[in-house]
Amino acid sequence: MQVNLPNTEIILRLEHVTFSYTSSPVVEDVSFSVSKGDFLAILGPNGSGKSTLLKLIAGLIKPDSGQIEIFGQDIERFNQWPRIGYMPQVSSVRPGFPATVEEVVLSGRVGRKGFFRRLDKADKSKVQSILEELRIDHLSRHVVGELSGGQYQRVMLARALACDPDLLLLDEPTASVDPETRRSIMELLNRMRSERGLSIINISHDLDTIRGYISRVIIFNKRIIFEGTPEEMDVHLATQQQILEAIAASDHHHG
Repeated sequence: MQVNLPNTEIILRLEHVTFSYTSSPVVEDVSFSVSKGDFLAILGPNGSGKSTLLKLIAGLIKPDSGQIEIFGQDIERFNQWPRIGYMPQVSSVRPGFPATVEEVVLSGRVGRKGFFRRLDKADKSKVQSILEELRIDHLSRHVVGELSGGQYQRVMLARALACDPDLLLLDEPTASVDPETRRSIMELLNRMRSERGLSIINISHDLDTIRGYISRVIIFNKRIIFEGTPEEMDVHLATQQQILEAIAASDHHHG
């Protein structure tokens, strides 16, 4: 069930952001903002620059031009990275990776606690709770290299949640999991959003699963094609379809 929160505090702002790996922009003149409690879905075809956009917001790469502000600070000066949880796109598990599930998820607590503070029972209890929510608590002692793609995906989501983020960046978080697990993940995220104002940016191809939870949608293909509510998107897409059908009918009539 979608939860609408009062959006007043802007926590992320992009102004005319452009980025290129080579001579052609992958992200071109992108501007939008995210308020506290927003659940923003970014939709677009493969190769459209969605993952690159998320990496820019996560501070992993720097824009060629434009400005990114996070929690009111320019990203160049921003130093509160534990407030941001980031789950990159999960493609495969490195065979033989020696860490256990619990160790990987606990590593997400390090930034929130500080690198020189020892993790304690409260941290382990927090991690155990997240593992239970994501239905992978039975895997806590397993080595991550032994996991299936869907299990590893949930481990990486748990790690992103372990730091108690204020902004959560997710790149295809439910791509390799079954429909029931997708729904349980969305329910968990929605509950965190409603209870403590967690803001979420979710790259997804699975609009059917997420549309009942999201508050806003961006259709993206190197630049923003559309931005609005799910209901506004439906109207936009229907209008575009009507235009295409009218053009096709006109071409057929005059052909």
